[in-house]
Amino acid sequence: MAETEIMPNAYEHEDFESADASVVYGEGFTDEYPAPSAPSMSTTWLVSICLLMVGNVLLVLVNGELGPAILSVLFLIMGLIIHFLPGFQDPYARRAFVLSFCTYVFIAGLAQCYAYLVFDVLHTHIDALYFHDMTREGIGDNIFAAWPAAGVPSAIPIFLWRVLYTTVSPIGDGPWVGITLNCFIVAMAASITIKAGRYLFGDSPHRLRRLGTLFACCGMFWLFSCIFLRDSFALLINVIVLWACVKMLASPSFKNFIITATVIIISAVGMVYVRGGLWPLFVLFMILVFFSWTRRTTSSGVSFILPIALLFIGLLLLPVISAYSAKVASYVDIRAMRSGAGAFAGGSLGAALVVNQPMFIRIPVGAVYVLAYPVPLWSFFGLIWNEYHWMKGYHGIFFLLVVPGVFVGLSIAIKRALAGGIRAPAASFVVAYVIVTLMVDAATTLETRHYAQFMPGLLLLAALPDRSDPTTRRKIRLTAIGWFSFIGMGHIMWMAMKFF
Repeated sequence: MAETEIMPNAYEHEDFESADASVVYGEGFTDEYPAPSAPSMSTTWLVSICLLMVGNVLLVLVNGELGPAILSVLFLIMGLIIHFLPGFQDPYARRAFVLSFCTYVFIAGLAQCYAYLVFDVLHTHIDALYFHDMTREGIGDNIFAAWPAAGVPSAIPIFLWRVLYTTVSPIGDGPWVGITLNCFIVAMAASITIKAGRYLFGDSPHRLRRLGTLFACCGMFWLFSCIFLRDSFALLINVIVLWACVKMLASPSFKNFIITATVIIISAVGMVYVRGGLWPLFVLFMILVFFSWTRRTTSSGVSFILPIALLFIGLLLLPVISAYSAKVASYVDIRAMRSGAGAFAGGSLGAALVVNQPMFIRIPVGAVYVLAYPVPLWSFFGLIWNEYHWMKGYHGIFFLLVVPGVFVGLSIAIKRALAGGIRAPAASFVVAYVIVTLMVDAATTLETRHYAQFMPGLLLLAALPDRSDPTTRRKIRLTAIGWFSFIGMGHIMWMAMKFF
């Protein structure tokens, strides 16, 4: 008998225990989505085109050439063509791509204008300067010679940036070239996240719209797209892996198993040439897929809790079994010395409660700290800070508003995972994915930017609650009151340590 698969349109409501089995799954269905309802694109197009036009005007003015406008329009057209190809014809994915790409171009224009007016340069962050210089050094007539020399980190981003610079050289060669590619890559990650979201909540218009809007408004994704950084490539790789794993668990078949295994292997190899230290996480994701798969046939909590517990124990032993912990300690020390504001300043609340704690305290407290960063929220708002820090500051406010929905979505997903059955594996994997990646970041760098490449999992949880349901809205309001109170208490503690 053919393996059953979840039909996305079965998830119209948050809790559908009463859904008939013939509605939720059935033999003989294909792996394609049912015909999705189409969102109204008129408002999205109006907002997106306005953002794109203003962003292009800013980029053209600050760079002194028409290239940014030409290239951004070409990338927008290319993205639309991709979303009309077979297998990509999801209207909500297309909406997420258009809104995200145009938003990122607008923010890129603001960021470059700010950097130019305040610091008299087009970009200021040290990593952006490094990657831009490395990219420009390898530009030449022979595209195939653009691959970086042995030992150069982040070879894939540098290679693709070099190829694009060589290709579009007739229309200009400013930092906007690589930044526009970053905007396109992050916007494609938004589209793929929508496709993953369908396996959690199906053809639910308000959830799919919310997920796309959250992606477009996320401060960390502004940073990935609008600054000359490699993180956009790491984000895309991780989103593809997340989509493949959720797809296989929600719609199990031999074909999807082969697709998922191939995606994970290729992504692990690719990540070596993007962020080399992250490839072991893909082995961990394969383990999480296995444990999540067992949720189809059991309602026992052991297979759900065991991998997370084992990882927690392993992270506790990190200072003993890994020399990497010494590098992490050095990295945190450097951050503490360089930071003049925020929780990593010397003698700060963050240093006292998170960084200097033993691992069994640092992991859970650090995971919450990553969600609440920065403390205080206004740390990075000031003309002494560059565009990178302004985006991180905005992200703190964005996440302050998003996290209550994440917590409610997490409770819903955990309920599904523990209940067992055909709906449990995908929910189980997303929960484990979010918790495990938070734990790893808390145990190592405690850097929000490093965690943000896994942030689509959090946005899936934030979009999961059915806000058309009064009970769910009440849960979110109560959670928001608790979260805002917690953040407020943290700021009171910070002020007490700062001024007394």
